[in-house]
Amino acid sequence: MFYGRTNELLYLRQMWARAKSDLLFIRGRRRVGKSELLRKLTEQEALTGGSAFLFAGRVDESDQRCRERFARDFDTFTGQTKLHIVRSDALTWDVIFTEVFHFAKSPGDPGKALLVVLDEIQWLAKKQSGVLGAIKEYWEKFHSKVVIKVILAGSSNRFFKTEVDHPEGVLRGLRTKGDLWLKPFSLGEVQTYFFPSWNCQQVALTYMLVGGIPYYLEQIEQGSPFLRSLNDALFTAQAIFIDEIDAILKVESSGEGALANVKTVLASLGQDGRTLAKIEEITGLGETTVRSIVGRLETFGLVRPREPMGQRKNRSGLRYFMDDFFLNTYFNLIFPIDARIRANRTGGMLLNEWLTSKSSYFIPNFSGRAFELLVFSLLEAGSTDTSRRKAKIFEILQLGDAPFTVGTSWIPLQTQIDIVVSCLADRTVRILETKWKGSPPSSKEGPQMISSLLNKTYTLKDESWSRLNFLVISPTVSPATLESAKSQKIVTIALEDLFDAVT
Repeated sequence: MFYGRTNELLYLRQMWARAKSDLLFIRGRRRVGKSELLRKLTEQEALTGGSAFLFAGRVDESDQRCRERFARDFDTFTGQTKLHIVRSDALTWDVIFTEVFHFAKSPGDPGKALLVVLDEIQWLAKKQSGVLGAIKEYWEKFHSKVVIKVILAGSSNRFFKTEVDHPEGVLRGLRTKGDLWLKPFSLGEVQTYFFPSWNCQQVALTYMLVGGIPYYLEQIEQGSPFLRSLNDALFTAQAIFIDEIDAILKVESSGEGALANVKTVLASLGQDGRTLAKIEEITGLGETTVRSIVGRLETFGLVRPREPMGQRKNRSGLRYFMDDFFLNTYFNLIFPIDARIRANRTGGMLLNEWLTSKSSYFIPNFSGRAFELLVFSLLEAGSTDTSRRKAKIFEILQLGDAPFTVGTSWIPLQTQIDIVVSCLADRTVRILETKWKGSPPSSKEGPQMISSLLNKTYTLKDESWSRLNFLVISPTVSPATLESAKSQKIVTIALEDLFDAVT
């Protein structure tokens, strides 16, 4: 099934309609829907007489087999017999791209441009294949002489970091249309496209477990009772999620450092993040090994460092976090009981062992931090892209279109602030406390939460700055707690305020 992506499709179709050559990179994490987007694009253009060729690399295919498959598929696409009759030893990428660019239309020819989509480019660009050098050479030689659109798409941050972003990358310096980053779906999109009959708590918990990744969401059966659906999708032997982590890590983590060591490092992070020193202590791995693994995981986008906002910068105080929902779930819920999940072939309800509240879906030592990550990710997405500020929370925070930064703050053994939003435009710091509760706060818990938030220490930059306090909570608090918060100038934000409207 194909969902949403209206803006992305419009952008791609507008690029295709331009009467000149364009080269575009499409990036995005594994399973986010890049291939489906590209298939949809080529299908739409085929229906309107467009000329689009889509080819995807395969992880387990040699370069020779890849070239042979490309030749066969391209000849089928053009209706000619040219490439696949060339001897294998003579069928180089130079020969292939010579034919591809010769097939493209010249600027004066009528009709639409040729679109060539190379998906899973990281698997095409195998060691010493020469495919990237050939793409660069023929693009630079022919793009001004023909009208051709080339899209290079992939799920490996490592590939783009080394081959596109790095100063010595093969594809560095190409004149391109730019980058299109395919993002996970928002909360509102997940509810609208996948689970329209589920309530906000059910959708939010699902998001906290797997994020807005369409392939993962499609594994969850909405026709079954909610908890049964989650259990069957994540905690049974038939689930894809037990081995999905290996596929993710093999895309990004290669070379030095065994896969087992990478998993050990990721498992040590927990949900609160760890400093390098703490990772070394927990894992027992040496300093050099830990720094190497963490450095690569950071470069390839699997972990991210955060420093406490509002304090003097101190590199040794950096904590490393997994900001990916699935990684967070895997290493905090799945990894510790991997053997039990693999043995669960009859659909036993392992999920029930964690839930202390089935009505509010509370999982001790998981839900609280996962909810914090949900709010943090929502705000961070809005901080870099104003089009993603559609949820009511942005209105409540009074951020408008102003730029802002999002972070956390902590003083070891003293203060932990969940989320800090700093906005220079109004010189105001918003302090957010997030709470995913097993039940509505009692008459005693409500005032305690309010007092705790007010007592959180945060040093403002100077006296011209001010501070606002917010409590983001699920389930909804009682009227008495709301009134108490209001009297203390604390604004409460409900779970529903995190959902954007989808048209």
